[in-house]
Amino acid sequence: MQKFYLYLLCFTTLLLAKSPYLNPYTASELPKITLQAFVCSKDNMFCIEKKLSTYDPHEASFPAEFAPFRSLFARQVEAYYDDDIRAELASDRNDTPDLSGNYYRHTDTSLFALTPTTLTLQYERSSYEGGAHGNYGIAYENFLRSNAAPVTLKKLFKPGTHKKLLAVAERYYRLAYNIPDDQNMRYDGWFDASFTLAENFAITPNGLLFVYNQYEIKPYAAGLTRFLLPYSAIESLIDPKGALAFVRRQSHTTQHYTFREDPLTLTLDVAQTKDVIDLNVTLRSDTCTRSGNWLSLSFPQLHSKKALLAADYSRFRQLATYDTHDKLYNRQLHKNVPARYLLVEARQPTVYPNTLYTMHIRLKAPKNLSPLIIDLRALAKTRERTYTAPYDYDGTRGQQGYQNYRVLFDLHEIRKKNQGSDR
Repeated sequence: MQKFYLYLLCFTTLLLAKSPYLNPYTASELPKITLQAFVCSKDNMFCIEKKLSTYDPHEASFPAEFAPFRSLFARQVEAYYDDDIRAELASDRNDTPDLSGNYYRHTDTSLFALTPTTLTLQYERSSYEGGAHGNYGIAYENFLRSNAAPVTLKKLFKPGTHKKLLAVAERYYRLAYNIPDDQNMRYDGWFDASFTLAENFAITPNGLLFVYNQYEIKPYAAGLTRFLLPYSAIESLIDPKGALAFVRRQSHTTQHYTFREDPLTLTLDVAQTKDVIDLNVTLRSDTCTRSGNWLSLSFPQLHSKKALLAADYSRFRQLATYDTHDKLYNRQLHKNVPARYLLVEARQPTVYPNTLYTMHIRLKAPKNLSPLIIDLRALAKTRERTYTAPYDYDGTRGQQGYQNYRVLFDLHEIRKKNQGSDR
């Protein structure tokens, strides 16, 4: 008879939101519970661990605003206790007596996004159950805030608009990942030539975020693939009586974005007034970085500094602009190369914790161009390491060899509204 060691750890914490679509204090008000257990065989050669982090449905301080979701979190906790890893270990060892290793299943549930009518939960899952490597994935569930009813993609749009939605989504995916119109999806590493829309999506204030997990469209090494489809691109397809009805009442002339990659936080605010685009960018770090810090904005569709009407900054030491007449250092090639498009970059030798470093740029809106592509990145160095936002396996690679967050800001819809207001 095998001897089992069972350890159960249960503790409650308050989680600060890591989602770019939340006020950090919104999620911190929700009490979290973490359940963790593992069992090992008598020889300690084979172990199984399970871990669940979710919101505590039995906590008295659970905010009334989220009361409709108590039962959902309760079912998660119940499923955790129903998952009998002790019996699983015994069965696995019985089938394969020499089985060894540390198997695990982890799920972290978090509040990902809030809109006027919807709430989106994120399930971050990681596991290892044998083989060459573990697995990691993210799943989203969207609900009505009023009653916790599930919201599906089909319910968001008018009947008969799926083909048009697919065509618009493919266009924005191609823009996000630099795929030429004359190339199929294998150009971006897809298994198949044709574009398919991910079933996994999150409703956010800025648009629909689609996420493809490992092996779904690309090899494991490609990791997760994601892109944001802005509401301005699909507003005409939205069901005016559905969960996205609030979009039809919104102005798309301004957009706010937040990006986080510990210890760095970047925000981008974009606004257009007639043919002028204002961009305000901030950089904040949770730690002191003393060996060089850069904040960069690039515009792949703009090739001349003539598009730049103004550029200024606060707390940075210097700001530089580059266009196709200049050279840039390329990280991958380890040398200076000709710039391919407009870049504005601010530099500061030392960034102090929790201090805002800002950059403001004013552009002349290009004609007959929509959406405007904006690439954003930051780099911070200490003597021990280099931090980049985004991380090296996320975002879109830019002309300097670094990954960038890519924002697609729709100008066409805005220009129509401006013209109408001038009449």
